[in-house]
Amino acid sequence: MSDKKFEGATLGSMEDFSRNLEDSKEVLIHNLTKLAELQKLRFDTLIAVGFSESQAIKLCATPVPIP
Repeated sequence: MSDKKFEGATLGSMEDFSRNLEDSKEVLIHNLTKLAELQKLRFDTLIAVGFSESQAIKLCATPVPIP
């Protein structure tokens, strides 16, 4: 009887883990999409203020410190 209980708990734990993994994947995709949008905005802004494309690409590749 204790084996069945353990087996069910394991299955439930795996289902929870799988659901959490899917949720984490969705959050990661959302965050990467937002990051790409911000990076595009950063690039467009650099071009708008007079940087060349190659300069803008180099600057976009440089990490921005987080305050």
